[in-house]
Amino acid sequence: MPNRLNGIWIPESINWEDGSFKILYIRDTSFVQIASNQSKDDKDSIYFMVEPGFNLSAGTIHINDNIAVIYIQDLYKHTPLISDNLPSSVKVDTIYLDEKKNDALMYQEKLYRKTVLFKNESQDKIDSIAINFAQFLKKGKPEE
Repeated sequence: MPNRLNGIWIPESINWEDGSFKILYIRDTSFVQIASNQSKDDKDSIYFMVEPGFNLSAGTIHINDNIAVIYIQDLYKHTPLISDNLPSSVKVDTIYLDEKKNDALMYQEKLYRKTVLFKNESQDKIDSIAINFAQFLKKGKPEE
């Protein structure tokens, strides 16, 4: 049975002047979080990673009724701190699912909505990052 969370999720409320927010990418039992800057065109399409650099975390997601538990590691940071060990140890977090709406969830005290507003080339970048770094979890390093 496909995961009802499959897709790309963005915060419902975004400050587009800043453009910095987390994207959640969920595919079956894989969970990827990409923090970067985005911009929006006049037709409401979103351009992914308009500024250089991003932070990436990935792991697995397990859904149980209206709660999803994620086990996640920081894999890449554009500017890591000296004290950062990458990949980081596994952290546990929770996603709360809306019983009535399949397009809404709560993550880290923010409401997220499923989106299809990314331009095709942006969607390709997100897919590529998610697939490449999902391999990191299996092999220990991203494919070159």
